[in-house]
Amino acid sequence: MKQSDLKRGERMVALLVHILQNDPKKYTITDLMVALELEEQERRNVQRDLKDLVNIPGNFIIQEGTAPKVYYRSGLSKAKFLIFPNMQNTLLETLLLNRIAGIYPSTAELITEVCEKIRESLPNKEKRMLDSLSTDLNSRILFMGGHADFQENASKYLTTILQAIKEKRKIETLYIKNDGDDKPYRSKRIPLFIVVYQKELYVGCTSSTNVGKNYFIKFRRISDVKLLSEHFQEDPKLIEQFRKKITTGGGMLGNISDTATEKIRIRARSWMKMIFNERPYVSKQTIKDEIKKGEYTGYVIIDFRAEVNESLQSYITSFGDSVEVLSPVTLCQNMAKYGKYLTHHYKKYLKG
Repeated sequence: MKQSDLKRGERMVALLVHILQNDPKKYTITDLMVALELEEQERRNVQRDLKDLVNIPGNFIIQEGTAPKVYYRSGLSKAKFLIFPNMQNTLLETLLLNRIAGIYPSTAELITEVCEKIRESLPNKEKRMLDSLSTDLNSRILFMGGHADFQENASKYLTTILQAIKEKRKIETLYIKNDGDDKPYRSKRIPLFIVVYQKELYVGCTSSTNVGKNYFIKFRRISDVKLLSEHFQEDPKLIEQFRKKITTGGGMLGNISDTATEKIRIRARSWMKMIFNERPYVSKQTIKDEIKKGEYTGYVIIDFRAEVNESLQSYITSFGDSVEVLSPVTLCQNMAKYGKYLTHHYKKYLKG
């Protein structure tokens, strides 16, 4: 793919990586456009991207000179001599960036390179801190389904929540309830995981007052987060139940302790192949062409393991009559019951 095909976020990462990789070389905008094979009509976009990169805290990219002689170069060679007001917050943000790189395949390699460049520029103390944070938190950022739509107004709380998970400290949140009441309510919570689920960010929590009550809160509904001095003790069994719940497709429904999975097999029309690739129910699935008597039937077979629950049922019904459940029997029975419900309520609207 040509660099001219890059979207804005990808273009910014490409600009950043190119400058960092060629330290201490200086570049004009024209130099960078030529290096990245960008069209002339992209010049204004590149100017805007470079301005944003220069404004990133930490002096990763430095602008020198005045128009029309403006140059851009890497500032990481001087980063070792800088003192960040809150180095741990900077490292937490770097860690999250590195962890989520894999859900953006077209830029994953670039993001990884940026994170490695940042790591190389850090003093030994901060390198050890970043490595320690990676070990502690990488297993607490879980993925299910597709990519995440990060909400700008909520992302500022990621650092606080990641720090709470790392240090095993409780948090206090202002949160908007499901009923849509504009007035957020204040609550003390024990955060255990950051969860990426169906293009949303969630925090997996266990109740600080009701032992055994486990739940998820949605990032976009958080209006404030406060890190408390009060610590909590983790239950390893609960942590493992949470992890299984998410990675096996349990979603946000059902009890956390329900983690039994079954082999799911779905038959879909061939034109659905890319849709299932883009909207997987779980991260591990296989999609194969259906072959009968040596001939392609025009259908595909999708296989994966997941819990049989309402979340899975909703996922399947979202595809309408373009899919058919082949197994297991329990899922087919649930779909049949749902079909009876629909027939009971809406049969009168059928013509003929």
